[in-house]
Amino acid sequence: MVCETGGPVVEHEWAELVLAGAEDEPAITPLMAAFNEAEGITWRPEPMGAALRRVLGEPDLGLILVARARGSRDVVGYALATFGYVRLCNTNAVHLMVRPENERARSLYESCGFQVTPRIMMTKHLVSRAGWPG
Repeated sequence: MVCETGGPVVEHEWAELVLAGAEDEPAITPLMAAFNEAEGITWRPEPMGAALRRVLGEPDLGLILVARARGSRDVVGYALATFGYVRLCNTNAVHLMVRPENERARSLYESCGFQVTPRIMMTKHLVSRAGWPG
């Protein structure tokens, strides 16, 4: 699959989703670090940055979308999908996690067709981390 970066994929009243390119790495990196910190995941800049650059540079691996504030180049969010998990591989649905109190994100995702499901997300960490059961 070959996609062009820069054009809107989905438009919303306060943001638009756009396919990310290598030029978006400096804006995506702090968002990834903040997400990892909020989730209690140790941020490792070298390997995680290398993985980000690889997905940005090799479209056959997946894609990254950035949410830009309307009328601006400011990146306010991102989403990543690897092609092992999307419709191209006969997947019937795409799932994402968003905090219930994040109304702006929920509104954006709902405008893209995502629906709230009556399920809860559960996680089992496969690598033991300090302070976490393994």
